[in-house]
Amino acid sequence: MTEIITKANMAIGKIEDGDKLVEIHVETVLQTCKGVPVLMLNSREAASWLRSLEHEMAFTEDFSKGSHTRERSFNLIAPFCHTGVQTDP
Repeated sequence: MTEIITKANMAIGKIEDGDKLVEIHVETVLQTCKGVPVLMLNSREAASWLRSLEHEMAFTEDFSKGSHTRERSFNLIAPFCHTGVQTDP
């Protein structure tokens, strides 16, 4: 999965746009049960920026010729980390 993250971040880095956010990168790649990679970007704004047609075309062309993106929703199971809250009596 590290190769996919590196390749995706390189493809994002090559996109030239005046409205490009300062920090856009893929943080994690998950894999569906059918083996399809799901790219998790660093922010909702980054995902919206990448969804625009011109950016999406530039990304998919550089990431993997013939690839395409689909806007979908996935239910994710995230690990739970209990954080205790101490209140004054």
